[in-house]
Amino acid sequence: MEILIGKQGNQPFVLSESSISRKHAIFRLYETTGNMTLQDHNSANGTYILAPNNTFKRISGAVVVNPNTIVRLGAKYTFRIKELLNTGVVINNTKPDNSQPVDISNLREIYD
Repeated sequence: MEILIGKQGNQPFVLSESSISRKHAIFRLYETTGNMTLQDHNSANGTYILAPNNTFKRISGAVVVNPNTIVRLGAKYTFRIKELLNTGVVINNTKPDNSQPVDISNLREIYD
């Protein structure tokens, strides 16, 4: 799966900040392995990921990411990689366990 991120991208959220390019970055999910990469698409203002020392580092080339990687596009727009993914996508051959019943008894008290 490939997602073009930018003002003219096909990401599942709107990007309108002036520092974001029309075609800013490319996210790839290799469905056979579950591996994910992010690559800047020669944007003017860069694509950054949050490093372990809590500073954003500009990326060059394809960088391996995971669902919780925090990305910054341009001057200030941030999101987590998992926001690009639709529910039900298999990541590293695991799916959320939806087979267990959910207790909603407390919700009844709120609405009664």
